[in-house]
Amino acid sequence: MLEEALKRARAGRQQAEVDLFEFLAIPSVSSLAEHDGDTRRACEWTADRLRRMGMAVEIADLPGVRHPVLSAAWPGRPGQPTLTIHGPLHGRPPAPPRARVAPPPPPTPRPGPRP
Repeated sequence: MLEEALKRARAGRQQAEVDLFEFLAIPSVSSLAEHDGDTRRACEWTADRLRRMGMAVEIADLPGVRHPVLSAAWPGRPGQPTLTIHGPLHGRPPAPPRARVAPPPPPTPRPGPRP
């Protein structure tokens, strides 16, 4: 079973890197109002990927909450355990915000250990 999982991970690594770098390019800095649209775009980008995986996805705009909340569930197999993942879909501004004179360079893959 482990070998099969590693084989699948190796086969999908290149696309996973493409997807990760696409996501990282979204400047979704939730603490800066000028990036509210980007924060929503990051949420929608993630929702799209989860739907492609067969998950039921909902994006909710809650009263008094500035940014959308994403919820996804895999219909899975009845009676099997459920996994819940909670985490932000936004970035943080550089500190101090005025110190950066140019945008950060795009992410690039580097050789490293392969699974």
